[in-house]
Amino acid sequence: MYLQENEILQFYREAFPDVARYIHRRGGTQEDAKDIFHDAFLVFLERKAKGTLAIYSSPRAYIAGIAKILWLHRQQRIDTSQLPEEVAAYTEDNALSQAQPVMITCNWPEKNACNY
Repeated sequence: MYLQENEILQFYREAFPDVARYIHRRGGTQEDAKDIFHDAFLVFLERKAKGTLAIYSSPRAYIAGIAKILWLHRQQRIDTSQLPEEVAAYTEDNALSQAQPVMITCNWPEKNACNY
């Protein structure tokens, strides 16, 4: 059930550029993209651990979808009572994480120009 460090890094390499482009195209910064991706990844891991993860396409698409919801919430401040509990928990500005950060740097707007 637990992901190995190399699996997590590979997942970041594959999925982060999509989220970063989405956030950047909507006026966000690299830091915004990192924050949103991190929160979306935590939602993914929590649902996986609870056994409530339902993926209908791919984990990469799932993370992108959660990231879009989180970004829209941050931009529009939608009512969190309408969001699933795991997603709503990461929309609060004071949400804390026990996860260790992964250093990611990107050169905007080059496609797939991220270093890990």
